[in-house]
Formats: sequence, structure tokens, C-alpha cells
Amino acid sequence: MNGSTLISLVWITLIGYAACTEVPMEMLGECVKTCGYKGQPTVRMMDRECMKKDDCLYCKYYGCPIVECHKKGKRVPPTLTPDRRCLVCEDECIHGWDIFKKGDTFVALDDINHCECKAKGRVLCKLEKKNPSVRDFCEL
Repeated sequence: MNGSTLISLVWITLIGYAACTEVPMEMLGECVKTCGYKGQPTVRMMDRECMKKDDCLYCKYYGCPIVECHKKGKRVPPTLTPDRRCLVCEDECIHGWDIFKKGDTFVALDDINHCECKAKGRVLCKLEKKNPSVRDFCEL
């Protein structure tokens, strides 16, 4: 692994075996197209937003922010988000590159719908409008 490669890895299940693909730092936030397999790739220590069209999955990957948690003036360890991809402080959520407080509302990574930060790191996004086209999602 070279220095420009994110330490986090994307695990893709292909025809009964797991293949490991590195996500280079310069690809974070960019649209990555993967075709020819069923399901979504499993990711660790990063967030992502994906959409499917035909036999292809288009995903944008986001590195997890570094968090430092405090409670009553003392430093406390962070916990894993519910999807087990990132670390988060109590009553905070991570969505893309950003950290939100419980109760905060914000625009989803698709730039169309809205989400809310819930308890224990959960993010609830409401489908208010149909998902963007691949062209809009990938900003082509």
C-alpha cells in the first residue's frame, strides 16, 4: 500500500470469494462505478452513498472523520456507528465527511433528500424526492 492509499479497504464479494480493493485517497468523494456483481460492497472505516442502475453500482466513498469525545469534561472513548463503519461520540452522527449532533437535520449525500441525526449515531434519511440520475449523482 502506498501513502496515497486510504488505509480503509473495500471488500467486494465476487462469485463466492472476497476480493479486497483499495480506495485511493484521490477517489474519496468521487463517483466509483462497479458492475457485474450482486449486492453492495462491504466497507470498513469509511462512509458511502450508493445508487444502482442496471447491473452497476455507483458509489461515493467518504473517509471517517477523526473524533475526540468528552463527557462532563473528561475524555471518553468513541463508539462504533450502527453500521460499524466509523467511530462516533455519544449523541452524534456521521454522514459523509460531516459530524452532526442529535436532532440536527441536513441535506443527504444525494443533494436532494434530507436526513436527521438520531440517538446512538443513527442517521434517518427520508426519501422526499426520487433519487438523482446517475449523471447528476456522479456530477458528469
